[in-house]
Amino acid sequence: CHVALMIVFAYLAYLSIGTIWMIFPFFAYGTLYCFLNHVMHETHHRTPFKWNWLNETVHWITAFTHGAEPIFDRWGHARHHTYTYFPHMDPESIGPRPVKLSNFFLPFIGFGIIKPLPIMKHALGIIDDYSKDLVPETDWNKMIWSSRFWILGYVLIIASCLYFHTFLPLV
Repeated sequence: CHVALMIVFAYLAYLSIGTIWMIFPFFAYGTLYCFLNHVMHETHHRTPFKWNWLNETVHWITAFTHGAEPIFDRWGHARHHTYTYFPHMDPESIGPRPVKLSNFFLPFIGFGIIKPLPIMKHALGIIDDYSKDLVPETDWNKMIWSSRFWILGYVLIIASCLYFHTFLPLV
């Protein structure tokens, strides 16, 4: 239902471009898109579906939509659950207390959510000390190759924007 609604609102948004009517379908599509983060979170845990292959498939797709490399991100999420609210150990912690308002509100508009630097480093085969501490060595090769596919996917999306002269593939 979620994906079907996203397709419907994406189509309505496309049809209404250039009119005042585009506000509602773009808002609805964007809201549904944001909820993919919750789907990604649950598939980190491999809990929403009975079959593991379906959990993994949905996890990889939703991770791509949110600019998160799935192997690195899943291990980071596991660390988050191990050290929740320990600012120096929890990768999902907003920061030391008291939290600066900018650190609290910027993720609501997208800043700080997508972290391209680890993906680019991993795609180049660079595993820094933080990544070595977070991800077991047995998963490094998978993380490197998935980062390379992520970069390729994002480059193809940006290239399609340039080719078709529209930002819509990026949206």
